[in-house]
Amino acid sequence: MRKYLWMLPVVMVMVVLVGCHSNVTEVANVTVAVTTTPDAANPIDQGTAVNIRAEVTSTEDIAKVEFRIDNQLVGTRLDPASLVVTAATTTYTHVWDTTGVALGQHTIEVKAYDTSEPANTGTDTVTVNVVTPPTAPPTVAITKPAADGTEVSGNFDVDVEATANEPGATIAKIDVTFAGTTKTLTDACGTVNFNSIPVPNGNQEITAVATDSLDVTGSATRTVNVNNPPPTVAITAPAAGAEVIGDFDVTVAADAHTPGATITKVDVTFGGTTRTVNGDTGTVTFDSTTVANGAQTITAVATDSNGKTGQATRNVTVNNPTPFTVGVENVTVASGADVIVPIVMSDTTGVAGFGMTINYDQTKLELVGGDAAIVKGAAVPAGALLLPNTATPGVIRVAVAGTTNFNAAEQEILTIAFKAIGAAGPTAVDIDDTAGAPTRFEFVNAMATPIDPQPTAVDGTVTIQ
Repeated sequence: MRKYLWMLPVVMVMVVLVGCHSNVTEVANVTVAVTTTPDAANPIDQGTAVNIRAEVTSTEDIAKVEFRIDNQLVGTRLDPASLVVTAATTTYTHVWDTTGVALGQHTIEVKAYDTSEPANTGTDTVTVNVVTPPTAPPTVAITKPAADGTEVSGNFDVDVEATANEPGATIAKIDVTFAGTTKTLTDACGTVNFNSIPVPNGNQEITAVATDSLDVTGSATRTVNVNNPPPTVAITAPAAGAEVIGDFDVTVAADAHTPGATITKVDVTFGGTTRTVNGDTGTVTFDSTTVANGAQTITAVATDSNGKTGQATRNVTVNNPTPFTVGVENVTVASGADVIVPIVMSDTTGVAGFGMTINYDQTKLELVGGDAAIVKGAAVPAGALLLPNTATPGVIRVAVAGTTNFNAAEQEILTIAFKAIGAAGPTAVDIDDTAGAPTRFEFVNAMATPIDPQPTAVDGTVTIQ
């Protein structure tokens, strides 16, 4: 019987079935025990070659052994010349090819006949379950980038290769996906290119899905570290901590660092106002009088052609002169009493001389002491105040001329002495800064050149109680 075995391309692994033997013995001196490889206790994949092994024990010679599948004879082993010693066991085998066999349970039966007349027989059966074999997915590998964590920037290549594992199958395509973009290869290997610039920096995943000609898929992944540097920008003027007054210039220069990128613009912001430099370098102008004196910040934001941004800041100190005003302070006086009315110049930096006209209601107030009613303020040059006699009631003309600036004090005060002669209530004291004033309203420097801008005149009242 062994002369057939060399033809069977099956590796036999002996597994004895548990609970499947019927061991029905029709005649006591012939018994059969059947096992299968693969083990019949587990599902058998359709298409598998099943090795059926029958252990026949008999006290007589065995004439033949029959193999049946679902009551259909599939094989016979003849051995009329064998001489069997009492209780000897002989092995008989048959290979059942399950290719195309219906899915589900099938019964294997082995029956042995001895040489007696009539023959003694012995049988055994096992039940096996034929199932659909699992598919063998193709294998796919991402060979470039070569390792997880590889740093990528700009445009980069992904190399992939795949192998079909289903019998007779070939690779139909490989879909490679990065950051939501999928590119397809129609061969078993190849290269695709992705642009990492629109992708946020940090870890991102590449996925490759291979599909074979039987529509079975397999996949592989690779993690890469996207690192596209943003542009840089520098504020080259004014210098850090510089003092700025009035209009001042801001100069910027920017560089793109992602391969192939250029700087499209630089947005410069100061005091809530933004001005744009088109390109990578340029200068813009800001008015510092629109913000409060003190520390202020300039911000420059560069944008490259990929939409990525970089930022720089610079602190400056705004030091614009306090707005120059000349004002009459409000005062209160009892009826019939003397009162001093101050005229305050808020910031006399650079002032050497001035002229102005002061109006009042001479039915409510009268000057005390005539010309002597005007006295020197805290830092006004001594003897410089004049109060010419006027033919116009209620008008005082004041003039100061000098060749040196007032003292360094930030505030100059003129005082005029009045007596409250009218009934209770407010009465106006104003500085006439109109073009028709008897003395032109004008503040000049030591060169007799008008100060620009001229101060603002603020009127006041004297309230009689």
